[in-house]
Amino acid sequence: MKNNSIYSIIKNNADDYSDKTAFINNLNKIKYDSFIKKIDEYALSFYNIGINKGDVVTLILPNSIDTFVCIYALNKIGAICNIMHHLSSEEEINNSINETSSHYIITYEDKLKSIENITSKECIYNVIYLSINDIVSPFDKIKNIFKKSIILPSKYISFYRLRIIGKHNKKNVKVCDKEDNLAIIISNHSKKIYLTNKNINSYAINYSYNNDILTQKNRYLCDSSIINSIPLIHRTLIYGQTIIVNGSDDINKFIDNIIKYRPNILEISSNTLEYLCSNKKINKEDLSYLKLIICGSSLLRNNVYQKAKLFLKNHYSNSKVVASFGMLESTSNITINDNLDDKIESAGLPIKGTSIKIINPDTKKECKPNEEGLICISGPTICRNDYNNLICSDDIGYLDEDGYLYYKSSMKRIIVSNGNKIYPEDIENIVKKHEYVKDASIVGVPHPYKKEVVKLYIVLKDKLILNSEIKKSIKEYCEKNISKYALPYAYAYRKELPKTNVGKIAYEELVNLKEE
Repeated sequence: MKNNSIYSIIKNNADDYSDKTAFINNLNKIKYDSFIKKIDEYALSFYNIGINKGDVVTLILPNSIDTFVCIYALNKIGAICNIMHHLSSEEEINNSINETSSHYIITYEDKLKSIENITSKECIYNVIYLSINDIVSPFDKIKNIFKKSIILPSKYISFYRLRIIGKHNKKNVKVCDKEDNLAIIISNHSKKIYLTNKNINSYAINYSYNNDILTQKNRYLCDSSIINSIPLIHRTLIYGQTIIVNGSDDINKFIDNIIKYRPNILEISSNTLEYLCSNKKINKEDLSYLKLIICGSSLLRNNVYQKAKLFLKNHYSNSKVVASFGMLESTSNITINDNLDDKIESAGLPIKGTSIKIINPDTKKECKPNEEGLICISGPTICRNDYNNLICSDDIGYLDEDGYLYYKSSMKRIIVSNGNKIYPEDIENIVKKHEYVKDASIVGVPHPYKKEVVKLYIVLKDKLILNSEIKKSIKEYCEKNISKYALPYAYAYRKELPKTNVGKIAYEELVNLKEE
């Protein structure tokens, strides 16, 4: 096993960028050398309260500088970081702690009440909590002065006390530096993704290697970036970028951060890109500072791409827009398409060291070019719980003659109606083009002889009031533009669509929702 933990990679590379800003968060800044010092300090503190190699520590924090310090500090001592969304429910947290045998929790002050029942268990040795004042703006700190303080059991340790432990103890902590060691568990609802040091490092190095815009020779384009997830952050730290931490799931605060900090790179979904192009607040901005937009997590439709190109041109930006595809099991995005004008709606070519096959879900045989099947990925980024470094996703797509990947839909979302396959993303994209529609989503609902039929949920644009004329217009538009076998069987209008903790549409909830 090679000596390459994610901590070691960052520490070694930080020497080249020691005086450069690593993170900006709520007007707070930290340089690379201070970031490493803080990691070392926290690692020593964690070690002194009893956290050792192989221990699982559950991290439930909104994105902040301290969140990322904790991840690398735990990695330094060989502990495993079980990352959960900060809005996870008590039941989700309890299940994750039991399944991962986690003995420590790192969370924030406002979360303590909701996990009180969990932390009272004997299996929880310590709860380390971050004061809300450590992660909010100076204005919010003033408001929190008047909040009533809470009395906590002795197993609870504040970050303030933790820092004191680290500063007053001068022991040397041995670095656990094996690339095959488990580094991170990502707990996402019922799914758990197990990532080793090798998975995360391979993604970070190979993704950047394939894209000239992200390499060191073009670092002048990479001064700052707004991103949140740890695989992406690890990649950018290797190449000395400044990371603007977006600590909220609120898309309007994301827009505010763009205007305030003027980043060079955005890593966003195509839905966010589309929202960006129509946002009134940013419509007045000079966006010449934007140099690169990477769209992942959902298909970048050509109409959204063309809309984005026009939007950027009108706002004085020659930013390049690239598409990407990936999933948690492959660490992050593992394809790049920086040729969207020629390879329209393709997710691109796989990064170095990664290969993609399309497998027929029925015969299990490899598909020919342009033949649809399950997207299967192999390579060093594939997470530990998948055998033979090969994972077949639930996603349907195909490869063209040049090896470019085209994503069609999630297999779970495909609707089979009277023997016809209906791809939800195709229908939703058509409906969203209607002048009255702000958002749309379809699900399959049971039917006595067709098996499933399409139910369409619609969110109207702001300030529109639903009436018979709007309903008629949308229905007639669908009948004109959607194949007869895929036409909605029912239309439901809602003020908003249900979302998961990470901001994606909760399709399972949609099946049983009624019209508002």
